[in-house]
Amino acid sequence: MSERRLDITTTDTYQVIRIRNIAAKELQDKFNVSFKIDGTEYSIVYSPMNYCYNVLNGGTNDTNLQNVLKALYLYSEAAKDYFSQEG
Repeated sequence: MSERRLDITTTDTYQVIRIRNIAAKELQDKFNVSFKIDGTEYSIVYSPMNYCYNVLNGGTNDTNLQNVLKALYLYSEAAKDYFSQEG
């Protein structure tokens, strides 16, 4: 399995943190993310499913993106089921 890494991009108005190399079976997991802004440390718990939920509940009218995220959710469910039967 590849090691997860954080990619952080900062602009004048916001900071984007991307969690890279998440395995299919981990798409519904929660990740602790720590970061600093102006010397102050913050920490959040985040899941890729948070993004899916927000987009599908009024975050966009882009039906293509909505369909991709619905498929991602179904994929994560199938991976979770598959890997839970493996052991």
